[in-house]
Amino acid sequence: MIPRGRPVTNEADIARRAGEPQGPRKQHAYEGDPRLITAREALTTADGAPKGRIAATLAEQHGGTPRTWERLLTAAAAHTDT
Repeated sequence: MIPRGRPVTNEADIARRAGEPQGPRKQHAYEGDPRLITAREALTTADGAPKGRIAATLAEQHGGTPRTWERLLTAAAAHTDT
């Protein structure tokens, strides 16, 4: 039988379930988010301050909730290359 449609290019394409968006998957939830750069900068200048305090400060300065900024700080610490 001759395969039809778009050729499978990688393992991620094979595992797609019905209803999932097409295209490349993100490495983490905040990939490409400009707030991630702000979170990385805050981590480098924090000098060991608790993540909750940094998140509260970022929420006051840039808007959003401290919990959102905690998640961004966690993503920034875990994924320094993207």
